[in-house]
Amino acid sequence: MRFRQAMTLTETLLVFVIIGIIASFTLNSMKPWEKSYKYIYSRMLNALNTSIYNNMANTGKFPETTTDFCKALLEYMNTPGNLVPSVVCAEASTLGNNPASFDASKGIKLTNGAIMWIGGNEENKYFTYTYNDNNVYYYLVYVDLNGSAAPNSPAVHQNTLADVVAFAVTDKFTVVPLGVPEYDTRYLQAHVVLPAENEDEEDIVTDPMPYVEAKRRAFGFGLTDGTAILSVSEPMTLDLQSQLPETSPFRIDYSDTKVTSLLEGISLEGGCDISGSDYATWNDPICHIKIYDYH
Repeated sequence: MRFRQAMTLTETLLVFVIIGIIASFTLNSMKPWEKSYKYIYSRMLNALNTSIYNNMANTGKFPETTTDFCKALLEYMNTPGNLVPSVVCAEASTLGNNPASFDASKGIKLTNGAIMWIGGNEENKYFTYTYNDNNVYYYLVYVDLNGSAAPNSPAVHQNTLADVVAFAVTDKFTVVPLGVPEYDTRYLQAHVVLPAENEDEEDIVTDPMPYVEAKRRAFGFGLTDGTAILSVSEPMTLDLQSQLPETSPFRIDYSDTKVTSLLEGISLEGGCDISGSDYATWNDPICHIKIYDYH
């Protein structure tokens, strides 16, 4: 009769080590928390849009200070029941356009787990973007999508997504994405919409694409060199991120290969038809952009 020999302690430990190594590789490659970024990002963008629209519809004016703006947002955002807007907004509304760090203890904790801060100018009022003697006013909103969980950084490290993102919330009822989500579809995708010429026809809507590509398709090949349609009535045509300091992690580097590869050889086919002779006389963009809404 033959007897099966049991595994030695050394062999057992070796098996556990191998299993642990395989598991760590699996966790690092899957990064399940990063998969939720696009959903939280989409909901934050929608929440900001809804909040500023409702506030301005009720008050008829854009908030004049970062604290007022913060309170206006919190009226329409889901926050813990014990949160006092006048208290939390006093601490969370003092960031400028290039904060060195994001202190979670001074941020506003939302019920979805994200943390939010507000950025304004040196006087804690709105920033101003001027084009053709017309102004667009806006505040910056910073959001840590996964709250106090790491990495708590706006910088992309190799393949690790940044969890701190930024938006420009304008007085034109438009929330403009800034930084990495403009070209990284793990956060954001967008459609270009070409309005139908007749009421009985349907709009032409492109497939989802990176936001920076959608801007190029919708508004022209040069966003700042005069060849694009620029309109204060459509803040997405305005290069708001160019007003950020060069050291800001939320400012796009157009020499980055990830960006240049997206913009190389882009055709407007399937998006806007801007070849007509009347194009130069139009005051507003022919197309608009619809952000892909993740549910």
